Amino acid sequence: RSMARAGNRMPPEVSLLPQDKQQKWSDTNSNRMVMGAFVLAFLRNDAVIEEAKKILLRPKPWVHQFMHTANALGLMGTPASTTALMDVFDVMGTQKNTLNQANLLTGITLGLTPALLARYEASVVNLPIDENPADTEEQRRVKSANRDIVESSQDSLPLGYYSTVKACGADPACYIGKLEAEKGKLAELRVQVGDAIQAVEKAQVALGEKLKPMREEYMTLVKKIDEWKPLIIKLRESKIKAEQDQYNLIVDQYNPTIEQMEKIQVERARVADEMMKPPREALKALQVRFYGVEKAVVTLAAMDGVDHDKLYPLVISMFHEASPTQYLQFRQWAFVYLERFATPARRAALEELYKSEKINPMAQYFTLRLHHLFARLDRQKAPE
Repeated sequence: RSMARAGNRMPPEVSLLPQDKQQKWSDTNSNRMVMGAFVLAFLRNDAVIEEAKKILLRPKPWVHQFMHTANALGLMGTPASTTALMDVFDVMGTQKNTLNQANLLTGITLGLTPALLARYEASVVNLPIDENPADTEEQRRVKSANRDIVESSQDSLPLGYYSTVKACGADPACYIGKLEAEKGKLAELRVQVGDAIQAVEKAQVALGEKLKPMREEYMTLVKKIDEWKPLIIKLRESKIKAEQDQYNLIVDQYNPTIEQMEKIQVERARVADEMMKPPREALKALQVRFYGVEKAVVTLAAMDGVDHDKLYPLVISMFHEASPTQYLQFRQWAFVYLERFATPARRAALEELYKSEKINPMAQYFTLRLHHLFARLDRQKAPE
């Protein structure tokens, strides 16, 4: 019910407050959504699914409401909650709500399981997008919408999450192996991502310089076309020979000029692809690897057959290694795992983590959550 309350509708009494207090209200309201998602992820109660689906299917949901409700179902990781996300996606398709379908892909892939992999591929990754001359107008519309969804699925986060499940399937050892492969490398990986982002930015600057002469030539031709169009209309029906000659001269130049403009556009696209594709692909490969770490820990939190006595210390170690600012989302997802499988027997390892978090000024949020986790463990009866 808290998640379903009016999202970004600021109460009248709040709108009368100073701007800084309005911002505080907005931040607090957003944080309520964040914590609501994590509470639901911990409780894993399928009774909330129908209400969550209603929120997601609102015609114009508030972005934080939509995102954190979808994340809650994905993080719950139950067969019913993850299937519900795909069901909502299908309903949005019948409503022709492509934008919300694309926005739902983060939640869907966050909760994606091996059992849902084939359905996800059929509904998202492998949608028909190639146009056919015989297509009806409705078929062209559908394929255009499909292209938007397929392109969104290739963004680094949903691609990273999907690729991890595609690679590991139902094998817990594979997901653990992905975590072990990145242990001790998280800081280096973040630097590599930063360097790759800079490489893309530098390539964009170089591309701008490279395309400058083409842009100038293209604009010169556009100016000519703009000058000729009214003359063509004016002279087309003229009976005066001089004006007919002028008309014929313009027409003789008009089509070759249009063809030249098209050639420039094709060349611009070729140069842009040649200069931007390598750095962008290099960046995406690193980001997919980055997000693969997140997906591995989320999947293991919902998977049967996992040796948690082996995995728990590994997740704690990587949580400690991950910067609170550069790996905030990984830490959020990892904490879902740590909460879900915390026991009195694992408290000592959590207390060591708490000590290191307590001296990190950027980790106050997680220090507080660990404090409340200890309170819960205190209420549990220690095993005899």
